[in-house]
Amino acid sequence: TDGMKRIQIQLTDEQEDAVRKYAARHGRSVAAVVREAVERLVGADARDDRIKRVMALAGKYRDREGATNVARNHDRYLGDAYRR
Repeated sequence: TDGMKRIQIQLTDEQEDAVRKYAARHGRSVAAVVREAVERLVGADARDDRIKRVMALAGKYRDREGATNVARNHDRYLGDAYRR
C-alpha cells in the first residue's frame, strides 16, 4: 500500500457541507482536505512542544558580562558556553 489507512469518521451536516464546499473551491478531494486539517492540528501540537522547549532555555544561561554584540557574535558565545 501507499501508507494510507482507511478510517471512518462522523461529521455534523454542517461540517460535511463546509468540507465539501472547501474541497470544491480548492479543487481538492474531501479526503485530501481532511488529511490537511489533521496534519495542521498535529503539526500545531508539535510546534507548540518545540516552542515550549526553546522557551525553557530562555534565561538558563548567563550572559557574558559586558557583551553588547551578542547578535553579531552569538555563535562564538554559544560555543564558549558549551565548552564551559
